[in-house]
Amino acid sequence: MSIDFNPEFTVANVLTIVIALTVGLSAWNSVEGQVTQNQTAINESKKSVQKITSDLAELKIDVALLKQDSEHASEMMEEIKANQTHIIKLLSEG
Repeated sequence: MSIDFNPEFTVANVLTIVIALTVGLSAWNSVEGQVTQNQTAINESKKSVQKITSDLAELKIDVALLKQDSEHASEMMEEIKANQTHIIKLLSEG
């Protein structure tokens, strides 16, 4: 089986070349568009990761402050209990 090559410029040959070029350019534009969309998605993902990292750091600070407040509140409760005990003792003596 052999393929005969016809070098004449016929309408069919020109149409075949035009259609092949059109399909090729269309495929190239499609791939280029997908690459652009992927790059945009990657950049948006990077921004999201940076925001999540920043929010996580803020959350860690907030948790540390809440822990410190809780410890301070516990100390204050112990002091109040000690003062109440002392007041009850003073009242019972008098």
